Amino acid sequence: TITSLCTYLGRQVGKGRLRIPEEDLIYAAVQLLKSAFGMFELKLWLGIMDTIPEKELSRHLEHVVDDFLRLYGTGS
Repeated sequence: TITSLCTYLGRQVGKGRLRIPEEDLIYAAVQLLKSAFGMFELKLWLGIMDTIPEKELSRHLEHVVDDFLRLYGTGS
């Protein structure tokens, strides 16, 4: 998953859509994945939640993408 995401992010850098230094691609990929799933991961593992409500997940993922683009986006 990390390798595939790094490849994807690298392509987006090549197209001028993101600004991520080559040496930081793995870090950015892990950061994106952990941001996306970290909030729910522990609750699911501990059995505090059985499922993630779709509305809550959608809202959370929108925030994650917005934050990621603020960090690495080019604004275009």
